[in-house]
This record gives sequence, structure tokens and C-alpha cells, in this order.
Amino acid sequence: MTFKDIPETRKMINMYSLANGYDLQQVKSDPARLRYICGGGVKFKTLEPEHTYEPAFENQRVDVNTIAAYFKIGLKDNPKIKVKEMRASLKAAFNVNEKLEGSFSDEYNKLVAYANELKLSNPGSDVIINLSKDALEEGKRRFLRMYICFQAMKSGFKSGLRPFIGLDGTFLKGKSKGQLLVAVGQDSANYLYPLAWSIVDKEIKLTWKWFLGHLQTSLDLKMGEGITFISDMQKILCKHIEANWCRRWGSGEYKKFLWWAAWSTYEEDFKDQIKSMSQVDDDGKSVDNNLTESFNAWILQARHKPIIKMLEDIRIKVMNMINEHEAEVMTWGNEYSPKTMELYNQFMRIALKCHVNGSADNGYEVTESSDRHIVNPWLKKCTCRAWDLCGIPCPHAICALLHKKLDPLSQIHWYLTKEAYLLTYSHKLQPIKGEKF
Repeated sequence: MTFKDIPETRKMINMYSLANGYDLQQVKSDPARLRYICGGGVKFKTLEPEHTYEPAFENQRVDVNTIAAYFKIGLKDNPKIKVKEMRASLKAAFNVNEKLEGSFSDEYNKLVAYANELKLSNPGSDVIINLSKDALEEGKRRFLRMYICFQAMKSGFKSGLRPFIGLDGTFLKGKSKGQLLVAVGQDSANYLYPLAWSIVDKEIKLTWKWFLGHLQTSLDLKMGEGITFISDMQKILCKHIEANWCRRWGSGEYKKFLWWAAWSTYEEDFKDQIKSMSQVDDDGKSVDNNLTESFNAWILQARHKPIIKMLEDIRIKVMNMINEHEAEVMTWGNEYSPKTMELYNQFMRIALKCHVNGSADNGYEVTESSDRHIVNPWLKKCTCRAWDLCGIPCPHAICALLHKKLDPLSQIHWYLTKEAYLLTYSHKLQPIKGEKF
């Protein structure tokens, strides 16, 4: 199809979107071309007669101008047409909302059967649905919240993942509003590892307590000893800050202040870096928990769908992720993950510039430039705390271990090994039957 200009093209695309129920999102365009992407991420370079993406309940292409264009001729013939009649005409012509209204509500009616299928196909999984007590007292059944933690994710966490959990909540975008709460781990290649997720009405203290209570039971966390939690309220990601920082100060020397502070591993160094930063800009603030923000971006399209379709999208993504990451480990050229070796090699280069001053019962005194640190190789600790934080011997520890004629590679934490990675991904999500079952 050919159009005379951009306005006509936009008008026809909007009408096409209305007629078929597709949420087409405009992406980067230019004065001669319009580009659209559908809600499923499919780029529209040519108009295809077949389109298999789920119809969208919220359609940003359908605005007042599109509706007005549709009724323009009809209003000339019947200027007294009522809004109710116009709405009925839209529904009759395009099935606007009706089918999707039913789709969203029907899925809640099938939710218990879906939960039973998950538990039947994946024994040991925790799938919990709560109904509203107020509604039950009125003799009605109304969905309140749902929690899912598959047995495979429990086993993967216990077998080879570091005791580190990221927590976050994200809005659902479909007709039935709510929040998706997630708990995410991180493997030795720094990939996210979804542990559990929950659909709740609101992100409040009560729903977080409910979610974390079930997570505590699922992962056998006891009272949380030895587990590090990070939530979206504890802001750690520097990439966003860097973007703002560079807009104001450029990407030269000033940028280093930011990353020196971000990479500080012990309190004294952090305070020094913050002091240096404050002399440049007092607005340096952190944002976003990168681990869970990555998960939210990962399921972006799923959040627009009815509840079961959304949960199925997440389940299938996780199932494929496990298989892909297990296959990837076979490409490793070392006993440790590529990310681990990259950081280890950086530490080694710094270690070559350090030197050991001496040793005693408490360990080795190691000098790096104008700083001195104490390395205790028996406890695998250094006063810079980098060894504690990342599981890889820091430059000072590498220097001390080489002085002792020990192999620093052998002191990397087991969580970062190929063995731990394979154990994590050896546990699989089992396939489930379709809706007819």
C-alpha cells in the first residue's frame, strides 16, 4: 500500500491498529518514513496479511483523532447520534474491548486449574493462590494474590548460587492492574536467575511480608543468616548516574570520581571518594537495583498480557534460559567463568605493582602505591574487603599468595567455578500441558 504523505500514513496505520486490535508502537522515524513495532516486538517494515500477536487491550494508536476519523462520515448523515450508539457501533465493527474483557476475566477463572497443572508437572513447586476474604464473606470468589517458586529454582539456588537475593516490584500493564514482586539470584557469569515471583494488588508492607514469608519457606532461608538481600530501595546501579554525570561534567577526568566511589570496597576509601565527588557535584545519587531491573526489562512484554499468558511467558523464558546457560558453560575455556577471569586478570595487573613488606601472625602487610593493607590468607580476608565481596583474591591477596608461592587461582571461591554453574543449571523446569488439559 502506498500513501501520499506521513499524516495519511499515520492515519491509516492508526485505523489498521483499531480494526485489528494491535498495539503498534512508533519507534525512531524520519521525515520520509514511519517505523512501528508491535506489542510483541515484531518490526513492521512491510504490511503482512498474517499477524499472530495477541490483541492488545490498551492500544496507544487508537486516539480521539482515529475515532473521529472513523465517525466523520456517519456524523454528517446523523449528527444526533448518541455516544452509546457510537460505542455499540465500534464494538460491532471492531469487537473493541469485548473479547479482551472476557480474555482477562476468563483467565482468573482458570487460575486454580493452572496452578494445579504447575504443581502436577513440577512436583515440589510452591504455587499458592489467595482469595479475598471480604469477597468470600459475600459468597464471591475474587483473586487477591499468587506466589510461584518452582522446585527447579529452589534446587538451583541451593546447589550452586551465591547466597545473594535481589528484590523488586514492577507494575502490571494489562487491564487488571497490580504488581509483580520478584526475587532474583545471580550466577557466576553475572546472569540473573529468577527464584520466585508473585502477583499482588499493591506493593505495600503487607504484600512484601507475605511474599518474603513464602520465599523464606521455599528456599529454606531460616532467619536469613548468611544471605545478602538487596532491594530496589538500596540503589546501586551507576550506569544511569554516569549518563547524568557526563551530561553535566563531560566524560573526562570528572567521570573517574564517580567510578572510584562506586568501586570502593571499604568504608575509609568510600568516604575519601565521596569527599572528592562533593567538591565537584553534590547531586551524585545512585539509582536502580540492576539485577532486578534487568528482570523487569526481560519480561516487559509479558506484563501487558492476561494473567495466565503473562505467567506462561515468564515460565517459558525461565525454562529456555536454564537450557541456554547450561549449554553456554561448555564454551568456557577455563575452570572459572569468563567474567571471573576478566576481573582476576585486572587484579593480577595491579598485584604486580604491589609488594609485601613483611608478615606476622595476623597476616601479610602489602603496599599498593601510598596505601597499606593486611592480608590474612588463612581466613581469605584483606582489609580492602574486595576478596570478601567478590570471592576473587584482591590485588593485595594475589601479591601475598605469590610471595608464599601459592597459586592465587586456587583461592577463587567455589561459587565462581564451572562445577557450581553446572550444578545450578542441572535442575530443569518440566514441561506442562496446554489449556485444554
